[in-house]
Amino acid sequence: MAFCAVLLAGSPGAAFAHDVITTKITFDREIVRIVYARCAICHHEGGSAFSITSYNEARPWAKAIQEEVLERRMPPWGAVKGFGDFRDDQALTPEQIELIGDWVEGGSPEGDEKDLPKAPNWTPPAPPPHGSSTSCQRRI
Repeated sequence: MAFCAVLLAGSPGAAFAHDVITTKITFDREIVRIVYARCAICHHEGGSAFSITSYNEARPWAKAIQEEVLERRMPPWGAVKGFGDFRDDQALTPEQIELIGDWVEGGSPEGDEKDLPKAPNWTPPAPPPHGSSTSCQRRI
């Protein structure tokens, strides 16, 4: 009988379906604001990368998002920090990176829909002057 209990305890079906929530940081209150400000320029519906502008889109990627921002691979930025300020710098601040890490480590809770900010409208940019190229711009 004890052998059966050990087998059941080690089976995937015995694991919890959801992470234990240990943080007050939520997607709807804190994380979505970072996504809108720093990530959604590419990661929106119809953008150049998969969308993470909603909890249901971002949650399956939570651990990967944490890894990418901790390693500073996302958002991509080729300039080396510490040698001046750059226009259009999309890099995350240390506080934003810490919020994302704490959210993921705390179980990645969704939060309350009433805390969601208004979603930005994504529109293609106006044609660039003199044939230069630009990326999508956020219009609020």
